Amino acid sequence: MQVILQEKIKNLGAIGEIVDVKPGFARNYLFRSGKALPANKDNVARVMERKSELEKIEKQKLEEAKKRVALIEKLTSVDLAVPTNEEGKLFGSIGAAEIVDILHSNNLDVSKQEVSILEMPVRVIGQYTIVVQAHADASAKIQLNLTSSTVSELADAKKTDQDQKSESAAQADSDEVAEQQDADGDAPLSSDDA
Repeated sequence: MQVILQEKIKNLGAIGEIVDVKPGFARNYLFRSGKALPANKDNVARVMERKSELEKIEKQKLEEAKKRVALIEKLTSVDLAVPTNEEGKLFGSIGAAEIVDILHSNNLDVSKQEVSILEMPVRVIGQYTIVVQAHADASAKIQLNLTSSTVSELADAKKTDQDQKSESAAQADSDEVAEQQDADGDAPLSSDDA
């Protein structure tokens, strides 16, 4: 299906270009979002009339996107503690929605559609590269550092359990010795008895 673009779309074309796309992509995305119109005589004439106006709007969007990208790039890396097993594998995975939540907590306005993680899927702790595509011509890269919240908690829990077991074992041993001495009728020898 041929469509005429009303805004620049990455990997597709620029304003006023007539491109071939699949009918579902045109109907479900391009037409509904106002990014393109069916390529008939009337629509082609209408877009060509408005081309300078559309280019002005596109230029404003690009300037806004560059400002957003500059703010995002100030945040060079993002740290996130996630629950994992002992080997460092995540329970589930990290996706664009979690990244957007982190960026929103840092007062950055980003939508889920703009975020992509280069090394997908994210299933183990480590470092990953996030790309925020604010515009077809403006993107920012951020480093995502995943750390395990569970491994440190499990290590602390194991240490606490071992300490408690050793204390209870020591207590049980001293209780056994005292019970055995009571059963034998022997009192522990004191220095006065010797």
